[in-house]
Amino acid sequence: MCDTPRGFTLLELLVTITLLATLAAISLSSFLSAHPEAALDRQADDLQSLLIHARRLAMQRGQRVFVCGAMDAGVGATRADARCIDQALWPHGISLLADTNNDGAPSAGDRSLLYKAPMAAPAELRWRGFRSKNQITFLASGTTHWQNGRLSLCLPGAVVRQRDVVLNAAGRSYMLRPTVSACE
Repeated sequence: MCDTPRGFTLLELLVTITLLATLAAISLSSFLSAHPEAALDRQADDLQSLLIHARRLAMQRGQRVFVCGAMDAGVGATRADARCIDQALWPHGISLLADTNNDGAPSAGDRSLLYKAPMAAPAELRWRGFRSKNQITFLASGTTHWQNGRLSLCLPGAVVRQRDVVLNAAGRSYMLRPTVSACE
């Protein structure tokens, strides 16, 4: 028979549990602080996908497609209710409109193709174009008729987090990764 004791002492178990709890607390706090960054990245990726989709729609349909800030249509708004606001800040979501009346500007006669709900609060979405227009126009060729700029997605707070989706005149977009600046 073997007289050596088996198992762990109470002190060994307490030290192990304390170390595991400390490691869990450290990893949980870093996970929670990284969460806004991950959500912001996901929303910026969604914006870039939306721009790619709008460009493809313009080329497939052979007509202009507008990407603009949606009007506040109220609770329960649908794609059919989506219209454009004429401002750089887009707090009520995004509208994609086909220029069905061929007037070259978003108007009541245009067909709504897509409505994307607003970003989760307190995120801000702002379009800054270089031709002083508050919407993006994709031509049937997929270009933006020299209308380049950037969509800025910003989470204001103690630490400002911002992602920019840049659109060039050829209609192609790319992502600028972490920007540390005040939300403009």
